Amino acid sequence: MTAFACVLSISLGAQLVALACPSSSRFSSKTAIRILLSNLAIVCFFVWFGSLLPLRPYPDLLFAEVSFLALLSAWPAAYQWRLRQWFDLALSLPLGIGATSLLWFVWLLVGGRDASVPFALIMCAVSLALSVLLMIVRHRKQATSRQELSPNLERHYLIEISACLGGICSLLHITSRLAHEPLGLWDAWMLWNTRAHFLFRSGADWMKQFSGHDIFLWLHPDYPLLLPASVSAIWQLKGQESVAAPMLISGLFTVAVISILMFGVALLRTRNQGYLAGLAIMSVPVLYLWGCSQQADVPLSAYMLAALVCFSLHEVTNQNGLLYLSGTFAGMAAWTKNEGGLFALVFCTVAFLGLWATSQTKSFRIRKLAYLAFGLFPWALLLILFKIFLAPETDLFQQPLPELWAKLFTPGRYPQILSSFCREFTWFGSPFLVLYGLLFGLRFPRSKLIPVLVIAATVFGMFTGYFLVYVISPVDPSKLLAGSQERLFLQTWPSLLLLFFSVVQTPEDIYRRFSARTNLSSTAPSAMADDP
Repeated sequence: MTAFACVLSISLGAQLVALACPSSSRFSSKTAIRILLSNLAIVCFFVWFGSLLPLRPYPDLLFAEVSFLALLSAWPAAYQWRLRQWFDLALSLPLGIGATSLLWFVWLLVGGRDASVPFALIMCAVSLALSVLLMIVRHRKQATSRQELSPNLERHYLIEISACLGGICSLLHITSRLAHEPLGLWDAWMLWNTRAHFLFRSGADWMKQFSGHDIFLWLHPDYPLLLPASVSAIWQLKGQESVAAPMLISGLFTVAVISILMFGVALLRTRNQGYLAGLAIMSVPVLYLWGCSQQADVPLSAYMLAALVCFSLHEVTNQNGLLYLSGTFAGMAAWTKNEGGLFALVFCTVAFLGLWATSQTKSFRIRKLAYLAFGLFPWALLLILFKIFLAPETDLFQQPLPELWAKLFTPGRYPQILSSFCREFTWFGSPFLVLYGLLFGLRFPRSKLIPVLVIAATVFGMFTGYFLVYVISPVDPSKLLAGSQERLFLQTWPSLLLLFFSVVQTPEDIYRRFSARTNLSSTAPSAMADDP
């Protein structure tokens, strides 16, 4: 089943999150050895049995067993499922899919199709190696290096019930939309899934789609390959093409955007603030339209949001593994779509300045920046090699330089694009956010000033980049805005909601202020009556 291959991919992400941010749950030596030997024996049995009689259930059972061992190593039985653990699970969804696409693409580059080792065994071997590494790390770790956040535990049941109902409705909406449009929208079957078919079917000729021939130009071969590579990797693990693979991946990314925003804000501020952020993103209709369309815009928004949340949590917990994850998600964003390259450039520049400003010594700054760069480096290298040796030049920069400068200094383009941006902000619900902020005010701890500034500068840089792209585009701005503006705003909207709920007052603050004023007004008449 396709679901087993997706679970194997997600379990890989869970292991990477657990390695970057180890928790306090430990294995004893006897338990670790027993788990390893028993599961490795079962895996070896499946490999031997499949070589003798390659039944169809064999790979599914193998993936299930390897996934079980991977998840057990990442989340032991003693694992306590608090907010941070649910946040780790949310990060595992996009991280595992991105890591699978990287392994698949590298396997293609080194000629894996011509080798005798199938991709499924490569995935299982990587997962088993990470399982062994995780168990060793957990066995040797005497105390946790992970600072658990303790958000305000005041419970407002109306907000919790609303968030639960909203989550159920969102899952039902995602499921029904995927069932109604199993092939996705136009760009999905014309572009993203077609490129996945090329990667899966072409064998040793998979590079011909980047040859620059006119017949391949409609495929946009300059677009990065995270989404097509992840879909074709699931097909390779399954052994055949399936409509379920792109459906599951698009649904998982949509759930990931909601979960990362909700649990991330809950960790950064309070639990109820996180529920409100989740309700805000769940109330955006276009999230389900484009999230279930099997296109790359919602996956890109998930990676952008994850990078910003991980950086913000690092500034609160001072856990360097979160910096590594932040750089990794920024690199995955660049490997998802061309707009992700802009995000990686803007975010890493702003994060560099933020880390440099907060670090007190030179060695401390270098160590912090090294974690960020280490997470970004493999993806940046992969993207640079892809752009230099495979992808043709982007059509945006195929224009002569004088023509680009002429468009930059054409005043008539700016009001048209700016007015269209304002209308789109209104459509996404920004007036309600402004009204909420004016009613309840802004308030956040001074310790979170740097994360707020980094998020704000990154979001502003992204919208500035979008604006300039529309200005210099060779296509008429009105046509381009009508066809792409909604998707571009959706890429950045979850990050903008993260910024808003990071600075606005929490329900706990509002409730305490209201209670204080009520108590003051109730005690004032009695004090006046007692006054002689």
